[in-house]
Amino acid sequence: MTAPEAPAAAPAAPAAATAANAPGATAQQPHDPLAAAVIEDSQLNNARGGAESVNANVTLNTNTSSGNVTGNVATNLTTGSNNLSDSAFSNSAGVPIVIQNTGNNVLIQNSTILNLQLAAPK
Repeated sequence: MTAPEAPAAAPAAPAAATAANAPGATAQQPHDPLAAAVIEDSQLNNARGGAESVNANVTLNTNTSSGNVTGNVATNLTTGSNNLSDSAFSNSAGVPIVIQNTGNNVLIQNSTILNLQLAAPK
């Protein structure tokens, strides 16, 4: 008994006639969005943060915090611990701010200024 013959291999498909496989041509590389030309420092000097000023609806914000802790007495006190779990900020939105204190007779002053400039996309 003889083994059946293997089917003949299919003929190779002809290469498409494109500029990429022409003699002497190089294959086109995929576009890399991070491969950009370096910007000179002289050009960056004109584009620093705050370089553009808008004279409409300008509001200057100033936070001035002034406080003191004097004349307080703390005796026989136990302080606690502050813990944030690994999911403490999960699903948070906006600008989360956390202030923690484990001490006694502590003055905590916190202020945040958030400046937003909303403009139509260019």
